[in-house]
Amino acid sequence: MLKERIDFLCKKKGISRKELVEGLVTTTHFANILADRYPLAEDLAEHLAQRLQVTPPT
Repeated sequence: MLKERIDFLCKKKGISRKELVEGLVTTTHFANILADRYPLAEDLAEHLAQRLQVTPPT
C-alpha cells in the first residue's frame, strides 16, 4: 500500500523516487522500506510528506 501511494504522489508531483529521498536515505534503503523489509521511521515519513506536500501520517 505504501509503495503504491508513494508512486502515485510522485507521479502527481512529477518527481522520481530518487528525487524524493535525495539527502534523506539511499534509494536502495528506501526500496527496502517500500518492500516492508524495514519500518518507515517517523522522521523520514515527515520529511517525505513535506516534499510531497501532504499531511504526514499519524
